[in-house]
Parts: sequence; structure tokens; C-alpha cells
Amino acid sequence: MNPFDTIAAIATGAGHGGIGIVRISGDQAVRVLRRLFRRKGSEGHCKPSKDSAFPNPRRVYHGQIIDPRSNAMIDEALAFYMAAPHSYTREDVVELQCHGGPAVLNAILDAVLSCGVRPAEPGEFTRRAFLNGRIDLSQAEAVADMIQARSRSAGLLAARQLDGVVGQTIRQWVALLNVVTAQIEAFIEFPEDTADMVDDFQRQALLHRIAQELVAPMNDLMATYAQGRVVRDGIRIAIVGRPNVGKSSLLNRLVAQERAIVTDTPGTTRDVIEVDCFFGGAATIISDCAGIRESQDPVEQIGVERAQACADTADLVLLVLAADEGCTAADRKLLHKYRDKRTLVVVNKWDLVGEAHLDPFDVDATNGKSIKLSARTGLGLEALKTAVQEIAEDLGSQAHFGATLCHLRHKRCLEEAVEHTQRALSALQDSFSEDMVSLDLQAAVRALQGITGESTDEAVLDAIFSRFCIGK
Repeated sequence: MNPFDTIAAIATGAGHGGIGIVRISGDQAVRVLRRLFRRKGSEGHCKPSKDSAFPNPRRVYHGQIIDPRSNAMIDEALAFYMAAPHSYTREDVVELQCHGGPAVLNAILDAVLSCGVRPAEPGEFTRRAFLNGRIDLSQAEAVADMIQARSRSAGLLAARQLDGVVGQTIRQWVALLNVVTAQIEAFIEFPEDTADMVDDFQRQALLHRIAQELVAPMNDLMATYAQGRVVRDGIRIAIVGRPNVGKSSLLNRLVAQERAIVTDTPGTTRDVIEVDCFFGGAATIISDCAGIRESQDPVEQIGVERAQACADTADLVLLVLAADEGCTAADRKLLHKYRDKRTLVVVNKWDLVGEAHLDPFDVDATNGKSIKLSARTGLGLEALKTAVQEIAEDLGSQAHFGATLCHLRHKRCLEEAVEHTQRALSALQDSFSEDMVSLDLQAAVRALQGITGESTDEAVLDAIFSRFCIGK
């Protein structure tokens, strides 16, 4: 990938649409526009656009796109020119807004490429925006999040990340770490100016500053990851329970589709079935898991292991019991297993029993937290949906304010920064060498700069931008 090439791509989504956009970025963008665009004059005729006064930035031109190889008209279109550095990439950018049919768009792109322009790679426009200093790496990732947002909440979270709230916070911490490091290095450089390297007063001041202005707020930001991840990716729900209690029937009811096979034979579901859906405005991934029981069947054993792994990583467990069977020893074992997770107990098959079965479940087994349900008739379904929606909103409620982490990469960089900062704090507390403190603080700076991209290697950048669509 040569960052000095002029690049082009279709910037709108695949498929048919009323409008499509071909984007060109680089120092040859204006030359290409002059070659293939004919402006429509006041008299209604189109003429070549080769004069040096064309185009003026921030103006819209109406005309025709022609193939410079055959001089044939491809489409009637609008042309926009954004001069560097006042563009998305901080390079000269031309956008051709035309009809949105795939054939038209591909023909225009082919004409552009015939002018010596290279096809853009996935995310290359945004990568150039990052490399040219228009946005930091956390904002670049927010661009992809904005495009891929599955809910309004996810879109709002991405918008705040794109606005730079995370990057601003990180840069404030980096600046403070650099100030503290400079103080430490001054103590090392000029020990004769300080009694015993760092006197008690200075040491206590540094301890307080590192603990209160760095370690504490870093930990606070790190704690937002669970909420941010739920908003960005959706709440993960695992439906678990013994075989044949109605888990697959419940899944089909919740998503209003026949996604899972339902039979009277225990162990029908052998693998995890995942379905995307929404509860209110909350994006949700529901997993129907194999029935959990002891089995000698190796295939079923794998299914049970996957079910347990799915439940372990879920944000919410729907633990399904069968009302007509009562709360069995196996049910109680599962209740105990998931007692420390966010769990809703769903007592299914309520249509098969009377109210006499209420007490054993609500009081003895589930401490009053169960939901009566019939996956066959729909009894209790709305109550369950409401409960799930409330939990989803609660899980993501704090992600709507201030800086919030929603990428595992950011969390790991911050964990590393906290570890080094805490080690520096401990070294100061224990009167260890100031050299050790300084090295840990410098390592914390590098870890934080991994979030904003100031100390990120090429392989990480390749991995991040490869997930982008072509044209963005």
C-alpha cells in the first residue's frame, strides 16, 4: 500500500439505490475530474472541464461523466471537490454523486481507474484520515462502529467516540504522566538539589497525584467496558436448562421464527443456535443451547460443553424449568451454578399445571424471581420480553455519559497502562529506585498511546482497517 497513490472506490453500500457515490482521494483527484467530467453550462450544454479555474472547492457541479477512453457518456451526475486539508482524508478529494445502480457505479469507477488511479483498500480513506492527523485511532474505529451500529444506542455511543471523547481523556492522562515522569527524572538528574533524592513531602505529593489523578480514573474508565460492549455489540442471552424443558420453543417464540427444531425427543438441540433480534431498542443475540445433562454420547457431550461455555460468557442467562416436572435436583444444581450470574428463571409449560405449582418455584427454587411462561400458548411472553428489555437498558445505561470503552483492544491497552502506573505507585511507596518508577510511567504512556494510535505498529493498523468496508 503506497500512501501517496491517488485512490478511488465506490463509497455507498452494495446493491441498488437512488444515489451512489464514487470517491477519489489524492493529489491526482482534480486531474481525473477534469478528464472525465463535462460541466453543464447555463445554455444546457455540457462541455469539457479542462480549464485551470475548474473546479472551485466547496462547490457542486452538475454535468456528465464520460469514459475518457471512448468519450461515451456514462451518467448524469454531480461533482464535489474538497481541497486539502479541508477534507475527510486531508488530501484533495473528489466525490461523484450519480445514480445508484451497480452497473453505473462500476462503469464510473472503471473510468476513474483508467486515469491511473489505484483501487482503495478496505478502510484506506479512514486510514489516511488517521495517518494525516485528522482523527486518532480511537476515532477511526468509531467510524466503523457508526457504520455497523445495530441500534440507536450503539449509534449514539459511536458518535461520542467519533467526537473524540476517549482520545481526549487518554491525551490528558498522557500529558500528566509526562509531567510526573519529568519530575522523577529531574530528581534522578539533579540529586544534589533534593535531600535524599525525593523528600517525604514531594514523595507524598507524587503518590497522591498518581493515585487520584491517574490510577483511579483509569480504573473507572476500564469499568465502563462491560456496558460499552453491550451497547456496541448487543446483550448476549443464553437459554439454558435440562433437555426437553422447552428451550428451543422459547427461542422460536422470542424471535417469532421457527429457528430451532422442536421435538419431544430429549437432546434434539446438539449445538448452540444464535439469532439476532431486538427487545425495544436493545440489540440482542439469543443463543439456544443444548440441554445440560450427563451423557455418554460424545456428540451430546460437546454440545453440553458449548452450552456451558455460552452461558459463562452471556450477559443474561434464561434458565428454563418445566412446570409439569417440578424443580428437580438437576434444576437446583443449575440454579446454584448460575446464582452469581444475571439470571432470569423461566418456568415453562405453565399451561400444563395449576396454580398449586406456584409456591415450589417462586418461593423455594427461585426466591420469587421466576417468570411463568407457556412457549406453546404465549402466556407470559410479554412479561419476559419486558424483563429482558429492562435488563438490557440497565446493562448499557451508564454508557450514555462521558468516555466509555467499547473495544477489547482499548481495554487491554488500558489494563497495561494501569498495571505499569500501579507498579510505579508501589515503587514510590516502597522507596524503590526512581529509575524504576520512571520506566514504568514511560511504559504506561506507550500503552495509552496504543489506544490513540501514537504507538501502534503496522500490523495492528492492518488488522483494524481490514475490518472496514471498501470506500470508507
